[in-house]
Amino acid sequence: MQDRHFSHFNIAGFTYYQGAEAFKRLAIGKTLTLKAEPDNKFDPYAVEIWFRKYKLGYVPRGRNEEIHKFLALGHDDLW
Repeated sequence: MQDRHFSHFNIAGFTYYQGAEAFKRLAIGKTLTLKAEPDNKFDPYAVEIWFRKYKLGYVPRGRNEEIHKFLALGHDDLW
């Protein structure tokens, strides 16, 4: 697997969603899923972060526009 890194940030809303439930299962190297949420009424570039069935939160506003555009173009393999 090729080493790739696009961005570094804290997950917005981690304590408000299911971050605490998933915390013990999370580790470096675990795969997370990014999902664009274009119908979000607070941020048109909202990107959800999931670990398996757990919603961890969002890519922070101000860091999400490029990631949202990549996802809209079908690039779902961002790291």
